[in-house]
Amino acid sequence: MELAGATPPTLDSSDYYSTSDLVAAVADLQTNADFFKLGDARLNQVKSQVLATLGARGGGESGKGLNPRDSNVMEVAGDLLGAMQSDPLVADSVKPWLKRLELPVLKLALQDPSLFFDQSHVARQVVNNIAQLEFYSQEKSGSRQSSISVAIENLLEKIAMERSDGIEIFTEIQAKLNKFIKVQEKAYAENLKDLITACQANLPIPEIHEPESEADGAQSDSELNKWMMFARRLREGDDVLYLLPDNAPLRLRVAWMDGQRTVYVFVNLQGIKEKVLKISDVARLIGRGVLEPQTNAADPAMDRAQYVIMQNLYQQVVYESTHDNLTGLINRREFERRISEAELSAKRDDLRHVLIFFDVDKCSAINNNCGYERGDKLLQGLVGMFKKN
Repeated sequence: MELAGATPPTLDSSDYYSTSDLVAAVADLQTNADFFKLGDARLNQVKSQVLATLGARGGGESGKGLNPRDSNVMEVAGDLLGAMQSDPLVADSVKPWLKRLELPVLKLALQDPSLFFDQSHVARQVVNNIAQLEFYSQEKSGSRQSSISVAIENLLEKIAMERSDGIEIFTEIQAKLNKFIKVQEKAYAENLKDLITACQANLPIPEIHEPESEADGAQSDSELNKWMMFARRLREGDDVLYLLPDNAPLRLRVAWMDGQRTVYVFVNLQGIKEKVLKISDVARLIGRGVLEPQTNAADPAMDRAQYVIMQNLYQQVVYESTHDNLTGLINRREFERRISEAELSAKRDDLRHVLIFFDVDKCSAINNNCGYERGDKLLQGLVGMFKKN
């Protein structure tokens, strides 16, 4: 137990592994095929695996840890790359490539954390460019795409086996990725041009897709009018996600609209037509959450990941400031705020609210006889019981 007023012990550099030690341990993991068998869980195990590797080198008795700077770098890198794996705007077909870059990027970040905010950093550009690629399964891919995939696989294999900082290899892969991006953009532009020509030559568009049955549901005229405003805000080139239960999100782009803006043609990122919808159906699907406009689709993937992290952090701070740590229930300040809102809505909208008061008798006796830990568990159990009912 730490005595009141006592000065906590300070740690000097000998209490920590050096950054170069960590870089070497990450390089060991990077070239260890068994580590990659951990799958999605491995990002959460990097710290423990690195410490285990370093401990083994020192006979398991070093007692050292990670200094705050390096620990923070590892956490930020893990959060960023993990967020990109959950980004619906990144094609599932390229996420395995991003996963293989996790340790090389971490190794670079330990030596140069500027890649987290320097837009021109070559490693950041490589990650963003790979996330921008839109390759589909081999059975749908042409020979050109297959050859590009093989080339990228070879580059990733080369960078995975590199024990140095990897800047030169990142620079090499970036130069080739720029060429691949141009190939993708050219193919998209050619397909889009052909599609627009066909649309303009065949007015009115005969092929209209009806909304899927999963999206069925009644909407009032006022609700539909509200969602019509969102539908009219869409412009050619805007991205949307098409979301249906039990299906991976489908990223689409508005390719063409007729002169009266009554028909919308959507394509995938290869410029191939996917859906043709009437504006009323676009509005209905937006209202039901099936069609979700994306305002940040043009942002680099790492920028989007940083935004997600900030949003999650903000939500966590808000939750912690309004909820009790022990029970997960709202705290007194949040309770008073909600009571004020309920009182205001009752006066303004002529609503009625119900407040139920529970009093747990003899809490102090339980704490005194059984201990505060048992008393806490009792409260948690009562909360769980109330939430179930």
